[in-house]
Amino acid sequence: MTIFKEFGQQMRTTSSAGEIKYYYNKLFLDLAHKEKYVGIFQDYIECLTPREFLITHKELRKFQYFYSKKSQDWNWSDLNERKLNKVGDMPPEVWCWLAGHPNGYIREFALSKLYMQPVRRKMIVCLLSLNDHIPEIRSMAKAMILQTAEQTTDEELIFSLPFIQRLSGLKQMENEAIKKYLNQLLLEKPEVLLSAQQSEDPFIYRYAFELSYLSDGVLKEKSMENGLLKKDKLTLGRTFRELMKQTVDAEIRVRELMEHPQTIIRKLACEWCYNHLEWEEAMLPKLMDSVTSIRYLAKDYISKYFPDINIRSFYLEKLSKEPVIAVQGLSMLQNRSDKELLVPLIHDARKKLRSAVINWSVCLSEEEQLPLLYLGIMDISRYVHKKAVELLVSHFTPTVKEKLFVIFNQTDLEKHQISVIKVMTGDTRKEYLIDLFTLYPQSLNDDVRREIIIRINLWHQEWNRRFFVQFTENEEEQLKRLGEDFEELKVERFLG
Repeated sequence: MTIFKEFGQQMRTTSSAGEIKYYYNKLFLDLAHKEKYVGIFQDYIECLTPREFLITHKELRKFQYFYSKKSQDWNWSDLNERKLNKVGDMPPEVWCWLAGHPNGYIREFALSKLYMQPVRRKMIVCLLSLNDHIPEIRSMAKAMILQTAEQTTDEELIFSLPFIQRLSGLKQMENEAIKKYLNQLLLEKPEVLLSAQQSEDPFIYRYAFELSYLSDGVLKEKSMENGLLKKDKLTLGRTFRELMKQTVDAEIRVRELMEHPQTIIRKLACEWCYNHLEWEEAMLPKLMDSVTSIRYLAKDYISKYFPDINIRSFYLEKLSKEPVIAVQGLSMLQNRSDKELLVPLIHDARKKLRSAVINWSVCLSEEEQLPLLYLGIMDISRYVHKKAVELLVSHFTPTVKEKLFVIFNQTDLEKHQISVIKVMTGDTRKEYLIDLFTLYPQSLNDDVRREIIIRINLWHQEWNRRFFVQFTENEEEQLKRLGEDFEELKVERFLG
């Protein structure tokens, strides 16, 4: 955030709260230029999001038991009523942030100054003060909300939505009554809620939808239309549930939603169909959905209600027009008969096809699967590599280890060596410590050596290994010999 470029060079803080404390310190030292500092406080009031405003307020409330330059407290905790009385009348922007001071007397003094003054975010300051541990501050905040809520601007009401929502999670008794009052006020202003639904801030529009769904009539209908246009999973899920409650002909509606562009809506619609409808033909096209979880759901549904349909033949027919999804579908079926078709795709340029081959390979024998997994751990795709590592760990044998050593020693790429290390350390074998020491001298660079050192440290720190693993005399001798090439760590600490 940029706050007045002329002051930017002086800043040494890393948060909004730290900067606000800094400029309060400047204000009390340099009252002659108070207009500049008031402008900065106003700038923060204008530009902080609801989440940033809440975080800033919480940081301002933290009490410092001592002052130091490292704490960047800027004499914030040393402010008192005497200093405030010296400065005389101040614009309301000054009191907004002082309402979050750790000193209760200053918070009460600041709220009293705001009582009859119009200023942006006054409602927010009051909502935050409702959870104060001092009864007088809570009473004052409640009175200010009741007095000014109906005259509050629409923009201020929209900004306050996240703060109203959080009242239920706070402990003071005043909160529920105020929340109920403000909710009713908002429901009487549907244009405010509909406008809030267009906000880009999820903390604002989520509660706007939640409140709107408590109403009936036009507001609810319009809100459900708006909800389906969002990308936020929480809002989409909530909207779907409301649609299913309201729709008279749920079957027709759910068929429409099964074609919705948002994944979460399609998935929820398919799940609803799976649980409530039988022999629904709209599930058949879902075998070609781009989302894996939906394809699995469609497969189970079709196997249950349409046993005469050969799903494998269906995917084979789609290979020419939609090869990626068709191959992913065949991978899901894990049929050995597709070996001749799928194995060559491990070299395909498309990572989705390579990952599909790795997923499908679990249906092969270990001898047939391992060559694919060795290629997988050296794949440029993170997903292909991760899945191959997981499968190799489950198949780890002395033969696999020997092959991994060959890959480690022959490769000229750092990522291949790190992949081998991940497989070697993926299980709880005690001998992998010896393997790490063995691999260390063949490391290509410092990054690989650092990875080995980290995993040796992790081996030592795991309590079950340190207390229960014992090396034989031969293994200890081997570790000592290998430790000669391992200058960064003392191998004796691992002999325990």
